[in-house]
Amino acid sequence: MQKVLSILWIGLAIASCDTHRADEPAYVRIESLGLEDIDGCSWAGNSSSYITTAWITVDGDNLGAFDLPCEIPVIPKEGAQSIKITPGIDINGISAWRAQYPFYTSHEEDVVLTAGEVITLPTGGNGHVLHYGGPCLDPFMIDHFNSAGLNLSPSSLSDTNIYLITGPQKFPAPNGESNLASGEATLSPGMQRLELITSTLYDLPTGNEDVYLELDYQTSTEIVIGVIAHRPGEMTQAATATLRPKDYWHHAYINLVTEVSAYPDATSYQIFIGAVRTGEDADTTDVVRLDNLRILTCL
Repeated sequence: MQKVLSILWIGLAIASCDTHRADEPAYVRIESLGLEDIDGCSWAGNSSSYITTAWITVDGDNLGAFDLPCEIPVIPKEGAQSIKITPGIDINGISAWRAQYPFYTSHEEDVVLTAGEVITLPTGGNGHVLHYGGPCLDPFMIDHFNSAGLNLSPSSLSDTNIYLITGPQKFPAPNGESNLASGEATLSPGMQRLELITSTLYDLPTGNEDVYLELDYQTSTEIVIGVIAHRPGEMTQAATATLRPKDYWHHAYINLVTEVSAYPDATSYQIFIGAVRTGEDADTTDVVRLDNLRILTCL
């Protein structure tokens, strides 16, 4: 009897299954995203960027965040569908810390999707479609090393200085833009410390508003980036992020909001970039190259 009941239950379960064939999806592919040529933005230097993630919205429905490059299924509907791509970054150079970047615009297109077919966005095959923007963007150029004088100076603790380089080792500007020079600091054998501090003092928001430092860098040793808060009667130095060695030029986004907002009594801030070598590491030669240092805040 139990066997008969089991067969009946299986039969009922099969009969109750939804036999409707699932809709065949279309596929949206995104290879890469980057900034358009930003000639005329004197504070930016050039349009270097590093977008690692895309948040995808279709007709107002959030499909989630996807590592680039990506290819995602989308159920097509009659007529054009609105697809919004919001760029995301690695915070402090850490791939596990990803977030939408508040100072880049999103990219939107109305496209007709066809079941079974792949459409690549942005259309035209060029991913350089983003712009700086946002309701409260307030940018500061620290140094793009293309003008006379440097905004980064060695502190009294530094064993070395930063100089301009104009040869093939300088940062290769994207989008056909020009780049006259980059900054380079060398730690020769016996030198233990590099510490560069901005000559300019910056007025930064302290109410947990977004504060990012962008930079391009190439380094053979770890470098530390942080802020110096000028407070009543004292200065407080706080490290934010450590960037690991890169044998190629790389773009980073350093989130300074925690360190800046930790000192609401500060009247101004400086940015510092440093490296400390000990033991056998100090017996070698290390080179730190920098370019396109810019602060983005929301004021």
